[in-house]
Amino acid sequence: MLWLPRRIVPPGKVVLPPYHPDTPVIRENWSRYFDNLFLMDKWVGEKLRELEELGCEPSIQTISRAVINIRQSKLPDPSEIGNSGSFFKNPVVNHSQYRELELAYPGIASYPISEHEIKLAAGWLIEQAGWKGYRKGDAGVHNKQALVLVNYGKARGAEIKALAEAIQASVYS
Repeated sequence: MLWLPRRIVPPGKVVLPPYHPDTPVIRENWSRYFDNLFLMDKWVGEKLRELEELGCEPSIQTISRAVINIRQSKLPDPSEIGNSGSFFKNPVVNHSQYRELELAYPGIASYPISEHEIKLAAGWLIEQAGWKGYRKGDAGVHNKQALVLVNYGKARGAEIKALAEAIQASVYS
């Protein structure tokens, strides 16, 4: 997820759905959600303009091709390098846990999933812990996507597992 240095939709201006309590945490989470919608909308608009500049009509096929190209630019090609795909699960925390984390990491990538829970972006956590692009022997973390573990050649399953466990331990500590 991308975060802006300032809010596009400030928490005080958020119109909450009636089923959410009106608390500062809920307002902040919805503000971030709307900011992300704005960024996604902006990103989609840019991609559509790129398609038009290339002379492509926006269609299911051209948009599908664009999404595939974006994914291929960020993820390793399995025919060239062994990889796990998106290996780590995004953790879910309650509001009090989130408040503690947000104080320590003001830009933490997150979004509300229920009235009581917030999902954290595992890729952001792993990158902040310094693992993105890490390599030990033939086991490593992809340099463009922190969620992806890679095998640069002859890493054994135990090495990949040990790397995953080391990443999890460092993120949770």
